[in-house]
Amino acid sequence: MKKHPRKSSPASQKGATLDSLALMVGKGFKEVDERFNGVDARIDHLEKKIDAVNMNVLSLQYDYKKVIARIENLELKTFGSLQEN
Repeated sequence: MKKHPRKSSPASQKGATLDSLALMVGKGFKEVDERFNGVDARIDHLEKKIDAVNMNVLSLQYDYKKVIARIENLELKTFGSLQEN
């Protein structure tokens, strides 16, 4: 009877493959988490910029309304009524 060279058992190959797969999956999750942390930081930065722009727009709207009210008051004093555009 011929003796065949002994191969490693499928179970041990499977275990090594599962361990390798688990390490790869873990590494993948870590990389994705790092990417999301970078994205979160960028989103926070953009939200701060948007808030600053919104504050500037509100300030300009307030100033615009004050200027319109001033013009209307001057028209009332000058012409006795508001002028149509």
